[in-house]
Amino acid sequence: MILNHFKLFGTILNRFGEKVFESKSLNINWDGRVAGRQSKSGVYYYTIKIREFRNQILNYQGSITLLRD
Repeated sequence: MILNHFKLFGTILNRFGEKVFESKSLNINWDGRVAGRQSKSGVYYYTIKIREFRNQILNYQGSITLLRD
């Protein structure tokens, strides 16, 4: 299966550029918490780097908006 032949590295930053989450696995997802506490509503930025099976590096980046009641 092709999914077993790539490496992933993802980071989520807050609006100040501080790292709030990091993962090297598709099975570990951000739950909206930082250090066990719920993050505040706001805009967060992500970067994802994938090294795929042909050794090509793919970079993705963007923003997500976290909304809390």
